[in-house]
Amino acid sequence: MEKDTVENNRPHFELRQVWSDGTETSQVYSLQDIVNHLEEIPMNRRGFLILSAFATVSAFLADCRPVPTSTPKAPKAIYPGDKCNNLQAHTDNITSVTFSPDGTLLASGSGDETVRLWHVSDGNLVRELEGHTSWVASVAFSPDGTSLASGSGDKTVRLWRVSDGSLVRELKGDTDMVTSVAFGPDGTLLASGSADKTVRLWRVSNGSFVRELKGHTEYVSSVAFSPDGTLLASGSGDKTVRLWRVSDGNLVRELEGHTSWVAGVAFCPDGTLLVSGSADKTVRLWRVSDGSLVRELKGHTDMLTSSCRKNQVTSDCER
Repeated sequence: MEKDTVENNRPHFELRQVWSDGTETSQVYSLQDIVNHLEEIPMNRRGFLILSAFATVSAFLADCRPVPTSTPKAPKAIYPGDKCNNLQAHTDNITSVTFSPDGTLLASGSGDETVRLWHVSDGNLVRELEGHTSWVASVAFSPDGTSLASGSGDKTVRLWRVSDGSLVRELKGDTDMVTSVAFGPDGTLLASGSADKTVRLWRVSNGSFVRELKGHTEYVSSVAFSPDGTLLASGSGDKTVRLWRVSDGNLVRELEGHTSWVAGVAFCPDGTLLVSGSADKTVRLWRVSDGSLVRELKGHTDMLTSSCRKNQVTSDCER
């Protein structure tokens, strides 16, 4: 998928497909084209699919500059100081990307049912992780970078050894697609959010099921641990963010205010604030201690598809 610019600086994207006989086809789409297509999907699944599509686009836009619209297939223009590796190997749409903690590897999950690991320095493919039987919706590295978790439409979570790509274990229990995975800060627990409206906690060491967190009335789109590991936040298609106590799974509080589905949640590095991004075009900052709304950030003219990660937020959370 390559970024193009058109009149009014509205982004378009070139979708290239390589077929089994070696031929290649391409077509240019606007973001509105993508939204119009996804609007045909039933409401209970639409939100997460839009999130996945736009998360991929967002990750790409963060690293690449535009090419002229008159030549959609022209090589990307590289500007002084820019570095943009075009990582090609997946045979279907990419739904999730994440960097390893040391920044040397990039993991990508795809609709082709695989996870791929890439060298960031040169863009070379390190290995392909196969085993899922449906699209991979979410990928996450463990804090020490030795393990990778992947959640899939096949309703499973898989844990992989990064060093050799071997499957460590498969976690089963979700009754619908797994939409989001996240490791706890010490790497001992893994959370999985699902379209079955639940969050599940797993023990990483042996793959045992710890507990199920119930309360959302629509699919769970995003999960995140607090920096100290005591709380878990979940965003949902029911327009709410919920805070759970990890030790016993009890609901601490429900954060209401968004007027559309919540696409992403993330804690401030010191754990005092939680940020949520929503399809209602706003970002909301919440005080974790009491659940109060600190402020609402407006300005976007379309849905918010991701909230900031902890390394993108200043440590001065109350600024």
